Amino acid sequence: MDPAKELTILWAIIEQRYLYRRHDAHWIRAAKTAWEGPRYENEYYNFVKSYGLIRGKAAKHLSEKNNTDRKEIQQICHKHFYHPLTSNFRDEARERWLNAIEEIRNKRNIGVSLPSLTLKTFWFYHPELLPMYDSQVRTSLSKEDGSKINEHNFLEKFYHYYEEHNYASEISSVVKKYGLDYPYYYRLIDKVLWFKSFDKRKRDTILKRLSTSIKTLPFH
Repeated sequence: MDPAKELTILWAIIEQRYLYRRHDAHWIRAAKTAWEGPRYENEYYNFVKSYGLIRGKAAKHLSEKNNTDRKEIQQICHKHFYHPLTSNFRDEARERWLNAIEEIRNKRNIGVSLPSLTLKTFWFYHPELLPMYDSQVRTSLSKEDGSKINEHNFLEKFYHYYEEHNYASEISSVVKKYGLDYPYYYRLIDKVLWFKSFDKRKRDTILKRLSTSIKTLPFH
């Protein structure tokens, strides 16, 4: 494997392990209870805040003060995402994601399209089957694929990219070599795409620092 690719995957694993311990594991559990109950009060707000989703046209609907709209978005997402995905999960996931986007957009009190928020929310229900989506990931995948990417074709293009580049095997190789694990491989590759959106100087700096610190990192 190319050394830069190996280090990029390792960087993604380290990043995601940190986020999993910090809050993602808790929010995976929260999704199973519709983000409600004594342990999960305000956790949907904490999620959208931590993931930087309170911005642009969506900000007023997700702010701490607007519990009504945020709660409605949360409930629409739960309705579309809660049930198990079938063996044909890729097509089904696309359909459910687009249906949630459309229902939220058609709400008179909301009326905005939220593809990033909805797929990020969807991930917490089925983290083993889905990636996350934002403008940086979309732009990187578009460059890799050579086509325009949006919510209508993102999942299809993402899974194709994942398989075309043999990422399942390469992640397993990095896991074995460094003794680190992270169970949600698709999430690692949307992180790799996010990394690719950085300018070259930033990418090189991150990988250089990681390369020089490998011997002292607590891999086990």
